[in-house]
Amino acid sequence: MRDARPILLLTRPLSGAERFTKAVNDRFGDAIEVAISPLQEIEWLDVDRADDQPEAPIFTSQNGVYGWNRANSGFTGVAYCVGPQTTELATQLGLQAVDCGGNADAVVGVVSKANLNGHVVHYRGVHGRGDIARRLQTSGVNCEERVVYRQVALSPDPLFSAVLSSDRPVLAALFSPRSATLFSENVPNDAAIWLAVISPSVAERLDLMLQCRMMVAEAPNAGAMLDLVEEFLKTCGSGCDDDLA
Repeated sequence: MRDARPILLLTRPLSGAERFTKAVNDRFGDAIEVAISPLQEIEWLDVDRADDQPEAPIFTSQNGVYGWNRANSGFTGVAYCVGPQTTELATQLGLQAVDCGGNADAVVGVVSKANLNGHVVHYRGVHGRGDIARRLQTSGVNCEERVVYRQVALSPDPLFSAVLSSDRPVLAALFSPRSATLFSENVPNDAAIWLAVISPSVAERLDLMLQCRMMVAEAPNAGAMLDLVEEFLKTCGSGCDDDLA
């Protein structure tokens, strides 16, 4: 019997795709098939951090936490985190993690008002956004940054092409501006797909034709992305012929 279920396409790095797949399976069971076809992978960078003794680290991604932890010397103090998933991971590693509210602006606002006496360090990737260290320095916070990982582009694998040429409804979930750029560069012009994007900054990286069937998450976190998957499933249940709102 032919599988007629909708497909959720994940092109983010493998570890993040696997975490989101678990959340999808926990919430929707087998109502949707998840296809993991990464268009990038994480490469960890060995950064000289001999002088790093921050009063508090700043993390704007889970990979930033992992990159910091590779050279962690037992720090268990306060860490400022961009959103709930990053906060949860930092907490699991023994930090007193503060959820700043979901984006770079929120991080800058919270840290600026924290009355920190020492210096803080933002652990980030090569393709980061938000210019957090410079903005905090402007507001009077002694902030440095360490680039601890980079996202390396991958060529699409056969599964990527197979999913996009499928006659089943396909939802591609995009979690970062970098992911959106790589997806746009590799998606066929005639692909009839729907998109779930985590923020307006991600949507800006997409071609106008791709934006015709696009949903933007109400908050930049995994929970809001799961809500978009649910909206997609409801639309497909009614025929999947109408554009998503």
